[in-house]
Amino acid sequence: MDTPATLIVANPVGETKNARQYPPGSWPLDTPGGRYYAEWDGDAPVTREGQLIFFFQFLQAGGRWEEFLRDCPLHYTGNRGSGAPNVMGTVLLSVLSGHWRYAHINGVRGDGENGFDELKNQWGWNGFTTRNLAPCRLMANLIALIYNWWNLYLRFYDEGHHRESIRSRPMLMQGVARQLRSGGRSTVRVSVLHEKGDLIAHAVTLISKELHCIRAITERWSVSQRWTLLLTRLLRRWLGGKWLPGLPDEAALLLSG
Repeated sequence: MDTPATLIVANPVGETKNARQYPPGSWPLDTPGGRYYAEWDGDAPVTREGQLIFFFQFLQAGGRWEEFLRDCPLHYTGNRGSGAPNVMGTVLLSVLSGHWRYAHINGVRGDGENGFDELKNQWGWNGFTTRNLAPCRLMANLIALIYNWWNLYLRFYDEGHHRESIRSRPMLMQGVARQLRSGGRSTVRVSVLHEKGDLIAHAVTLISKELHCIRAITERWSVSQRWTLLLTRLLRRWLGGKWLPGLPDEAALLLSG
């Protein structure tokens, strides 16, 4: 889908006074937490991070969270153990939200070049108060990994430009999400109170449905093949129509549009 680059604007001008037209109905999406159905709600009050369910759908479609936990060295035992998924999920949410609680163990890794300004100033990749190198390296790597995931996800909405998180987070993370359960089905109702809320909702709906289609068709593919497909789709502007190696022939159905 070719989404206008103006979707992520440099300086939002406030809320629109016109009634917004959100896409109707609900649609399925698969996340690391299972299957949900999503729909838009233009009347709910504002809160934060309601749209992250669509980012989690991206991680699930590419097998990123699955592979990440498979290689995670954390192991917990006992009834009080939170478990690696919960612990690493907390880290993921914190880093995506731009929290600085981990800044004290990230070392001086972002102090060398201007190219790391965004990581330092918007992702907490900054500061140094520990002599223990292991946690320093661990958190620096985790922030870099999550930063890369987020920026690849943004390529669905703007293939030609890098968008800093100070602008992309308000557009593609923030909003209220309410979970409803009825008849064995979980529905997440999302509301976006941004001045371009209806444009954002339409773009997110199209991308989410595309990810659901990708997930359904590639269900029997390996994790490596699924991720290669997503990278080929996201980087098609630079690949010039070429495929990254390792894709099965069925990929033509998903990459032809």
